[in-house]
Order: sequence, then C-alpha cells, then structure tokens
Amino acid sequence: MKIRLDLTSADLRELNDPETTQAVIAEAHAILDHIFEEKDNLIKCSITVDGDKE
Repeated sequence: MKIRLDLTSADLRELNDPETTQAVIAEAHAILDHIFEEKDNLIKCSITVDGDKE
C-alpha cells in the first residue's frame, strides 16, 4: 500500500511554526490511522491512457 499526504502551503507554514507543528503532525497521524482502520473499505482505481491511441 502506498500512501501519499499532500500538504498545502498553509500546512507547510503551520508545520514550520513551533506553535502549530504538533497540531499538523497530530492531524496527519489521525488521517493515517483512519486510512489503516478503513483499508479494507478503500477502493483503488488507476487509469492509464496511451497517448497514441486516444
């Protein structure tokens, strides 16, 4: 399983602010915990388009 968390510029600012760093990290951990708890209910879909056959 691959998991990628994309951070917004606001997230990055808060991550670099000592007063809000722990809140951002806690939120990321909560998201990951939820993903692992619900992993059997998640659906993965990948679509690949061959540029020559469009």
